[in-house]
Amino acid sequence: MDNARGHGIEKLPDPWLFDSISLLQELDNCREAVTRIPVESQEAFFASNAAISRIWDLRERLRELLALHRQMQANWVASHTAQESLQAQTDEAHKTARRRRHYRNTWAG
Repeated sequence: MDNARGHGIEKLPDPWLFDSISLLQELDNCREAVTRIPVESQEAFFASNAAISRIWDLRERLRELLALHRQMQANWVASHTAQESLQAQTDEAHKTARRRRHYRNTWAG
């Protein structure tokens, strides 16, 4: 089965691999394509302006969501790194305490 662009479904890009910059550029291309539609009446003019506005709003919302997602990922990495560091310090403290108990028991016995 072919889609509107003539590509087979098996050739469609994986949505998880479609990067966000390409998606934003495609929205810009859609908006630009709407601006090229010939306008022959006021109704067509207002309809195309509404479409352009909706595409722009969608692009901006998507850009904000992508920025929020990127920030959340950065926060998670920072939090995870801090937790790993704290866990490593805790593990080292436990090892040191075990060594001390072992040496104390070895010399006391």
